[in-house]
Amino acid sequence: MCADGWCGPEGWSRSGRTISPGRNGPPFAHTQKQIERARKNALLRSRPMSHSVIVFDGDDTLWECQRHFDEARAAVADYVSGLGLDADLWRQLQHDLDLDLVATRGMDRRRFPLSCELALEQVSHQVGRLVRDQDRYRVGELADRAHIAPVQLLPGVAEALARAAQSAPLMLLTCADPTVQRRRIYNSGLMRHFQGVRICPDKHAGIFASLMHDLQADRAHSWSIGNSEASDIVPALQAGMNAAWVPRGTWAHDLRPPAYRPTAPAGLSLRAEDLSAAVDLVLERLG
Repeated sequence: MCADGWCGPEGWSRSGRTISPGRNGPPFAHTQKQIERARKNALLRSRPMSHSVIVFDGDDTLWECQRHFDEARAAVADYVSGLGLDADLWRQLQHDLDLDLVATRGMDRRRFPLSCELALEQVSHQVGRLVRDQDRYRVGELADRAHIAPVQLLPGVAEALARAAQSAPLMLLTCADPTVQRRRIYNSGLMRHFQGVRICPDKHAGIFASLMHDLQADRAHSWSIGNSEASDIVPALQAGMNAAWVPRGTWAHDLRPPAYRPTAPAGLSLRAEDLSAAVDLVLERLG
């Protein structure tokens, strides 16, 4: 439910049930007091808002993400090199395979490890070698470290969110494997700033439009803040919102050629050096 709809700081969904990120993950709701507080939050969110909201991205906007994938990829490349295989060729094959797998696996947790394993098979077969099960397993294990790395907030994020929350309701809209992302969100310690969360397989204008409709928010005075032009900025503008772009390292899927990106209509679009500056710019315009 959390992946398809809204859930509040304690994991209370609009359907009226608590949300847990998984058997081994930390639950969002722990005590009766938290559940009652979540119930009140859900009631507040059910009222018409008809005013501005600020929508934040998660990965590489609030916390480190791409760096963990880069480090995992480097660890696998070192392992591949240690097997006497061409690590540079492996990198290129893995890059291409990972992009290809987006079409069929989306944000699924297995996509990245699978692309690493398939690249190992291809680079091995090119030199006439079979892949040992232990090597395939080790490559998948190293790749999956990107998903379980400790959450590291970017500088100034908590303070910026606290300032923003004083002026408008905050929402978190993020793309990732739901189980992985729920754990990141929980471990970030930032949920107290948000009135709701939506985890989606991809961001497009329809997602932002649906979000604004569900919240009965004023699109013309609402904002999207994120690091990806393709995912956080263009679709928000297309949905009639404003957007503040905080450029930062992102993955290849978000660096699609401009011709692939839908043309965004003219709208209020800002650029900032970091999240704190982006929040300040948005708050100035919200008055």
